[in-house]
Amino acid sequence: MLLFVILRQCNSATQQRQSQESATEFLNDTIAYYQNKLGQQVAEKKAIQGDKATLEILLSKQIDSTGQLKRLVSKYKNIAAAGNITQETKIDTVEIPYEAAVPFEFTREFTKQTDYYSITGTSNQNGVTLNDIQIPNSLSFAIGKKRTGFFRSEYRIEAVNSNPYVQTTGLDSYTLKVPTKRLGLSLYAGYGVGSNFTLQPSAGIALTYTLFRL
Repeated sequence: MLLFVILRQCNSATQQRQSQESATEFLNDTIAYYQNKLGQQVAEKKAIQGDKATLEILLSKQIDSTGQLKRLVSKYKNIAAAGNITQETKIDTVEIPYEAAVPFEFTREFTKQTDYYSITGTSNQNGVTLNDIQIPNSLSFAIGKKRTGFFRSEYRIEAVNSNPYVQTTGLDSYTLKVPTKRLGLSLYAGYGVGSNFTLQPSAGIALTYTLFRL
């Protein structure tokens, strides 16, 4: 029994250390980019995996500075996946010529700056040139069982954009469901009743069967 307790403590310590190392790597990692075979830019970064305590790292102010993701996942009974995707749309040098030039020369520069977009450009007798357009957005998503009533829940995905001018037009997802086995073997340690009806320490392998699943 002592050996079983020691092994269990070692396993727990190893899992805790691995979880801490994973969280540290996640926080210290930076986004990287590469091109796939179609020439599209792909962004990648380390992901974090764990329990509800690990989810709190993702919901921290360091990652979820506006609390957008935290508000989203608060509606869920169980979370299977969640994340934040920070985006920025940039468009450079868009020329819009007039059908007929203005009969005198002029040049005017203009700038429009808001929380949700910024536009700079110039206008002259030949037309309008947009030199720079920027549209920032932060997309938060959650996948899991969402409460839809007092005793009802559905497996759903939700996404929310921080920019009201950005609309999500498609939303499809997949998560791997690992079936829980009802019948299994497990180690046990405890006390049992001996031949003289006294409690005696015991340890061994037990055959278990799960009657109810949450």
